[in-house]
Amino acid sequence: MKKILFIILVVTAFNLGAQDYEYVPFATEDALWSVSDEKYSMYGDTVINGIKYSKVYRQEKSEAFEFDISKAEYFCAIRNDIENKRVYGVYKDDLPVKYHRNIQYDRTEGKEFLLYDFSLNMGDTVSVANFAEADKEGYIRCVKFERVDVIGIEITNKDFLTLNDTDSLVMLENGMQRKRILMSNDVENIWQYWIEGIGSSDGPFRHYNKFEFEHALTKRLLCYNEDNEYLYYQNEFDIDGDIDCFMKFPSDVPENCMNDDIKVYPNPATSSVEISYVLPEKEKTATFVLTNTLGVNVLTTELEGNNGAATINIDNIPSGIYFYTVRSGDDVMTGKLVVE
Repeated sequence: MKKILFIILVVTAFNLGAQDYEYVPFATEDALWSVSDEKYSMYGDTVINGIKYSKVYRQEKSEAFEFDISKAEYFCAIRNDIENKRVYGVYKDDLPVKYHRNIQYDRTEGKEFLLYDFSLNMGDTVSVANFAEADKEGYIRCVKFERVDVIGIEITNKDFLTLNDTDSLVMLENGMQRKRILMSNDVENIWQYWIEGIGSSDGPFRHYNKFEFEHALTKRLLCYNEDNEYLYYQNEFDIDGDIDCFMKFPSDVPENCMNDDIKVYPNPATSSVEISYVLPEKEKTATFVLTNTLGVNVLTTELEGNNGAATINIDNIPSGIYFYTVRSGDDVMTGKLVVE
């Protein structure tokens, strides 16, 4: 019987208590966010309804890349309300709006939405707009969040993810600090950390990232760059081991000819998993990677030779749902593994 897993997601933090802390607004230029296989960057400004905004562009690719404004598309415009510690945005397209569970077909041309409110006290609620999935959903979703100090998330009937926050500071790569708050939507099982001047842990414009076990893993903010300096890096979500600020989910990788030549069993598994394989003739090795539901790489092993079998010990891996990737050269196979 595996022990219940209690994970505390720790970013270097310090209790603020009653200490005064100077608010850090979003940058107005030279900011770059890497969100899994997407990058968002500020480039220039614009005036909407007489108000000045910074323009944001988005670029997406299927492999690691450097942001190129000539290949990016205009995404939205944002502005700071420094006095009230808020960030507002105007989406690129005129779309209907879904306020929580009710769609109201008022058009959004030039309409400003609240994206962040860092003035919230513990227990306060706020409704913010999710821009990241607006194109796919066909409307702008407004999500209601509550600021909380702790969240216990049940991953399976045995495993839990416990998140804590009581007014903490995040240590940036340059040694500076930013305030971080924990936000939750219990109704739709959504949670995020919001970091001043950077945005949410799911990305600067992603406020609706509900996880579905049968689909792709949730997208995450991997890196934040300002004035050509990396200030923030979530290495726990770098599943490929390369510090390239890029993550392609296993379920997004197309399955191919290796499917018939590689078997992973039993499934569900308990203390070990067997892999039998026949690799493409030109390849001599393959890499087996096991990733948890948060996108964290929990196990990596090499498979040697064109064909053979391997037994992988998973006795120390907590019960739950995992995704595996077997990669050999350009060939990739993916799947889901349940550990009991």
